Amino acid sequence: MAEGTEPVALALVLCDGIHVDPGTGKRTLLGLFNSAYSPVLPARMNQLAIYCCLTECYSETPIAFKIVDVNEEREPLFESSNVVHSDDPLGIVELDLQIGGIEFPEYGEYRFQLLSGGYPLMERKLMMIDPAGR
Repeated sequence: MAEGTEPVALALVLCDGIHVDPGTGKRTLLGLFNSAYSPVLPARMNQLAIYCCLTECYSETPIAFKIVDVNEEREPLFESSNVVHSDDPLGIVELDLQIGGIEFPEYGEYRFQLLSGGYPLMERKLMMIDPAGR
């Protein structure tokens, strides 16, 4: 990454799955959502996918994902990091992350965060809802 520059996040989408067409490379996002319901705690999501789209990635760009409670009072529920390689800073980089077995300890708001070099690029809210309204 060029010093003093961060990539620009164009999209961060939560969904059930991501299909990549083998012929065209085009992505189809399946089951987009921003809330989930669970009658029991901890609420477990066995299948979850995150799609993100970036630009202004210079050479090797560090990328990290975190799932945190809204006030970040607990340790992250999930963390992952990687390096994105791009030869064209004006190009678009698409990333797919498929994870499973995430447990949400309480009902309420959680944040899916996308970071580069510790710098926040974008975040999405997920509401974990008790269907009984408790």
